[in-house]
Amino acid sequence: MGSEMCIRDRYRSHVSLNALVLQGPPPAVPLVPASPAGARTGGADAGGGAEAGGGLGEHVRSLWLRGFRTFKLKVGRGTPADEAARVGEAARALHGGGTWLRLDGNRQWTLEQAVDFARALGRDGSLECVEYAEELLVNPAELPELYARTGLRFALDESLSDALGGSAHARGGGDSGVEALDALAAAEPARPGSGLAPAAQLALALLARADAQCGLAAYIVKPSLVGGLGACAALRARARTSGARLVLSSAFESGVALAQLAALAEALADEDAGDDGGGGRGGAPEAHGLNTYEALGADVLCPSFASLVDGAHVRLEACELALDECARELAAQDEVVL
Repeated sequence: MGSEMCIRDRYRSHVSLNALVLQGPPPAVPLVPASPAGARTGGADAGGGAEAGGGLGEHVRSLWLRGFRTFKLKVGRGTPADEAARVGEAARALHGGGTWLRLDGNRQWTLEQAVDFARALGRDGSLECVEYAEELLVNPAELPELYARTGLRFALDESLSDALGGSAHARGGGDSGVEALDALAAAEPARPGSGLAPAAQLALALLARADAQCGLAAYIVKPSLVGGLGACAALRARARTSGARLVLSSAFESGVALAQLAALAEALADEDAGDDGGGGRGGAPEAHGLNTYEALGADVLCPSFASLVDGAHVRLEACELALDECARELAAQDEVVL
């Protein structure tokens, strides 16, 4: 992400990360005490291959014992009924307040399939544990209707990429995707002859009308894909205008970028201190999706980003020290080359 993401002027103690299928803030009980110099990792993945070790509920419970309180679960691979049963298993394993499930559907279902899924969650009480669902529908323009029919709130992920990428391309790439998005939204981009791909037209139309009243809960933002810190700031302002939150997510970057993302998450938390402080989570800190470090076979950051994670937290002071050491090593290599 380059030097633009090096934010090291303000550190508190920790930032929340996600683990795939589970994301969460620090523990509400002293099972895994938060380090006085840590950043919350936010979540953990309770799906996929992890289920083979002894069941989804057991895996979710083990992550809860590690301190996670927000969990991201992939759905859409099976039938709506089967997936609702999996979510219910996870919800029962968590049994208690202060925990949240975030669902990610990767645009797998039709509107009617998603309605069946959400209503199944409502019947067994699991819907109360769901914070939001990311992009369940093949046609994201129908997400507000899904909310109106079921009460399932939604978050935008792929739609942001569609809108930003399509907007910048249509305007010749001369300005940032966010600037292009604002300009095109004001000019009714879905009109014929706009030069936008259909996916970008749909995404821009959705962003133009989506707000908290129609079920929008959050923007899921990958800083390395949307254009850096300036784009993140613009998207955050846009999310706030819509009554939504901004949740950071990583895209399999190295520990260098992940440490910078943790710093960015904490900077956003500092700015939110004058608001409700919990981003609509009842006072709980935001949980961010930075647990992709678990997929790294090795890390260019030394010590590795994994070593900076303490339970469900990332230690920010340790991130700062690791980034400083990385910068010194790079500077020394430059001197040798010269």
